[in-house]
Amino acid sequence: MEPVAQLIRTEKENLNATEVVLSRDAYMRLTLVYRDSIWNNVTLMRPFPLSAPGRCIIFKDATGLPIGGLPDLNDLPAESRAIASEELELLYFTTQIDGIDDVKARHGVITWKFRTNRGAKTVYVKDRNDIRSLAGGRVIFMDTNGMRFEIKDKHNLDERSQTLLEAET
Repeated sequence: MEPVAQLIRTEKENLNATEVVLSRDAYMRLTLVYRDSIWNNVTLMRPFPLSAPGRCIIFKDATGLPIGGLPDLNDLPAESRAIASEELELLYFTTQIDGIDDVKARHGVITWKFRTNRGAKTVYVKDRNDIRSLAGGRVIFMDTNGMRFEIKDKHNLDERSQTLLEAET
């Protein structure tokens, strides 16, 4: 059995994506309608947020108990998929790194100066274990405050940025 399907099976049940209807209430909380049931204040979870962000989405009720899961976010109808994607983006907020201007290691902390999709950022990383290289050239940085910063493909960075990245990872 595929690991994603196994995880969903242990969480509750596989939901039929075509029967999932997501909406937002007046307070912008997520509501799930599935078959004859309605759940308010639903939360979503990505068990594999870095390696498979669109796969194996778990739906939980207001108390945190699992309702069920979907093997693939793309199987949802367009409107529900847009709402789920928006919700997951808020939960798993990541700033995109466009370039690296400087990096310095000092007193056990690595200071990175990034150009991002949100402007120039100075990021403090505790140690190299908080920098994860993933398939396809992706690199994820976790700063000392738990914020995530992502390089979608390190091969697309300018030469100086690639050199700085290689020197510190």
